[in-house]
Amino acid sequence: EKQTRKNSEDGDSQVSAKESKADEQTSGEDSSQTKETQAAKKTPAKAAAPRKAAGDSQYSNDLADFLQDITIEGLEPDEDGTYYLYPDTEYEITLSFSEEQGETQFANSGDLRLNLKEAFERGLELEVFDKSGTFVITVTSVTKEELSLNCEYYFDGDELVVRWDETPSDAYTAFKDSPNAQFSLSFIGQYSGENEQILIGSETLSLAPNTDTSVSISKTASNVDLVSGEVDYVIEVGSTGFNTNVVVEDLLDLEAGETALTIDTDSIQVHRDNQWGQLLSEYSEYNKEECDEGHFKINLGSMKHGDVIVITYKAYLDSNVLADSDYWENNDGISKLKDESPITHNIAVVTSDDGNTDSADEYLVDEITPPEIKKSGGKQDALDKSLVPWTIEFQSIPTTLGSLTGEIHDELSNSENNSDLMQYAGEGIDIIVADKDSDGNVVKTEGTISWTELGISEA
Repeated sequence: EKQTRKNSEDGDSQVSAKESKADEQTSGEDSSQTKETQAAKKTPAKAAAPRKAAGDSQYSNDLADFLQDITIEGLEPDEDGTYYLYPDTEYEITLSFSEEQGETQFANSGDLRLNLKEAFERGLELEVFDKSGTFVITVTSVTKEELSLNCEYYFDGDELVVRWDETPSDAYTAFKDSPNAQFSLSFIGQYSGENEQILIGSETLSLAPNTDTSVSISKTASNVDLVSGEVDYVIEVGSTGFNTNVVVEDLLDLEAGETALTIDTDSIQVHRDNQWGQLLSEYSEYNKEECDEGHFKINLGSMKHGDVIVITYKAYLDSNVLADSDYWENNDGISKLKDESPITHNIAVVTSDDGNTDSADEYLVDEITPPEIKKSGGKQDALDKSLVPWTIEFQSIPTTLGSLTGEIHDELSNSENNSDLMQYAGEGIDIIVADKDSDGNVVKTEGTISWTELGISEA
């Protein structure tokens, strides 16, 4: 129920009986229950006063009267209530407005405005798409139905302007009847000021610049092809705060005197990944200061807070170096590269002129798997249900461990009582061998080995 609010300026907190009587004569018997008619039930001897027009003391067009909270997404204020913002960095700033029963209410009509001149003068910059937009207020009708009232907002100089859709509708009527409507507006903003206490309405927004800086780097390898020797690398460089003269260096580990890796310098690409996660086109604002098959150094220039630079490149594995048994170990009968093997080790380092640095290592130990064999199939042939095709895959790493004899054994699992249940069929086994020639090109050789050659006579 709507209650009138005491006016501290003129002491007039009640609608006079004379005014109420005049209102009763002009308004007649209105059966709809507005906020005012609900309040009038407390004094049935008098007619309800109609909701006052915009500009009256009970209703306000000043959004400062309704501002309840200001929040910045992803940030928490310190114990003193101060938000620390990085300069030239976008943040989502949300202003929340609400009216409360028994207190000043939103004006039914006309523009509602919030003066932001002080905030703008002290370094807070708010931007909205096209400087305007729409939003919806959800209100509940007297029949408990949730309705949506369309609204719009825009900037008029230093003022935020809000306007309801005043077209007669159930939603607009429910809004006028509601004593506790509320809404929030979010804007993308930046802060370029110093330590400031900014008064917006009755809310104080305490802002200060964040001067902390750091850089970070990560490195991952993927798509290791042991036939072609190709390896894909991804380096991600991040900036916290503003960093200048950011340099990334990637180098191979030559501690062992040799390496199994060679960097493909033509494959190096640099991309900028903005703070919203969208990978953009190739980043051209960089300089390859040094670049060869063993390392490269790239100057990325300056990076703002939240910037991410992505560097991708390919390297190639030398199977002859990989074959050295000194870099392998036997783990419960399974061959694997030794942990932190230097021949597959490369390092990425990032530095900035602000004294920040970080590094990341990649050894390929988990990416280079031991020789393995797989068998798949077992489903009946679509055209001949009596045939069941099988495929055997063997991936070899050329090592000198001698853990494999080069022989592959396959055996039918017929029982003694059903020795003829399954037999080998066809002309023999089809073989496809993928290997590299002397120039490093992948060459595939296909052929068939007959069952007779394999010593099988019952096929």
